[in-house]
Amino acid sequence: MVWSQQEIHTLIKLRQNTNQLYWNILERLRRAYWNNIANRLNNICNSNYVGNQCKRKFNSLITVYKNIDRYEANDQRRKRIQAYRIFFNELKTRFWEGPPDQHDVTMDTPTITQRRRTVRARRRRKERRGNSENNR
Repeated sequence: MVWSQQEIHTLIKLRQNTNQLYWNILERLRRAYWNNIANRLNNICNSNYVGNQCKRKFNSLITVYKNIDRYEANDQRRKRIQAYRIFFNELKTRFWEGPPDQHDVTMDTPTITQRRRTVRARRRRKERRGNSENNR
């Protein structure tokens, strides 16, 4: 089934307006949340979606948003995705991201991936130095 622009805008607005509720419910109860979103979307747009379709579509929109954001930032991993450009401004607030909690790491702290990359790079440099000394 192909989503219309009106349905997509409505899905974004419904998810945005219930963002606080989304983060206050348990993970296992989110199926009911998405079914509720689907019912409301179907009533507003006279469509016939189920909760899982709404969840997948919303997650797809988030992926497209992130790709566009990378493209705008000239990230090397970027992808050219222009079809969803019209939804970019609605998603720019990143409202779907959960509120920070006590376990969040500060932005200045390197992530585990960054630390692993640094360690690997150091090992490679050390190995190169060792190989170049052996070749002398």
